[in-house]
Amino acid sequence: DLNANDDEMVIRKTLTSLDVQKKAMENEADAILLDLTSPPAEGVEPMGLDTPLVDNDGYPRGDIDVYRARYLRNRFRVLRTDYKEMVEKIENLLVQLAALKVRGAWGQRSSVSSFAIIIAFSFHAFRPRVWSLHI
Repeated sequence: DLNANDDEMVIRKTLTSLDVQKKAMENEADAILLDLTSPPAEGVEPMGLDTPLVDNDGYPRGDIDVYRARYLRNRFRVLRTDYKEMVEKIENLLVQLAALKVRGAWGQRSSVSSFAIIIAFSFHAFRPRVWSLHI
């Protein structure tokens, strides 16, 4: 079916584009996480994702850039939310692609193996990264 082939190509192109965006998000989040968890100097507590940005007296910590820490923490949370949405989109598209393959499998037995590959791919390639699980 020509329409099914067109639909499949559109889904595959969209999946490829989403995968590139997903990897860019992962790289940015990894860099932010590294920045937040690395001590700025010897003996100085890192900014962290949830460590206090004020000292014991309630004043902003003088050993870190508080504004930068707030920005990075916020950006990390935005990326985490966007990442979840991206993974959901990818999973939905994989289900649509699998449905197209199953419909085509009724006429061609070899498509059933393609369906199995797609399902296996969806469970392994698009698993959320470790940083996204800390919700």
